[in-house]
Amino acid sequence: MYEIDREKLERISHRYSLDLVVVFGSQATGRAGPGSDVDVAVRVVHRDWDNPEVELDLIGELVDIFGGASDVDVAFLNGASPLLLFEVARTGRPVYQREPMAFFAFQSYAARRYYDHQKFLVWQSSYLERQVQEWTHNRPT
Repeated sequence: MYEIDREKLERISHRYSLDLVVVFGSQATGRAGPGSDVDVAVRVVHRDWDNPEVELDLIGELVDIFGGASDVDVAFLNGASPLLLFEVARTGRPVYQREPMAFFAFQSYAARRYYDHQKFLVWQSSYLERQVQEWTHNRPT
């Protein structure tokens, strides 16, 4: 289990221009076991820093905020895949929102991206199935 220092989270969110911080996965759904990690997703509003050290500093500060956790994984929602966006939207629990409806708006955006992307996922799955079948039938015995 983890505890959040909400004041520190708000300060860090302002410092790094975060408008949304979401806990998702097993910790958010109540299925976490002993030693489960904490999955944290963040969305950066104005990423005016292009320095990997700043990103690592942010990750380090988020790990400190969720200090009771044995392991913290941080995902950046900016530029994330439709699958990750949908997972965060589906299982997530916002722990910081700059605007009251930020998470709701994110959920709507993530669902649209996911469903728009579905046809490509179906195509990819079908293609991979054909490739595996072809490989298994043409494999030397």
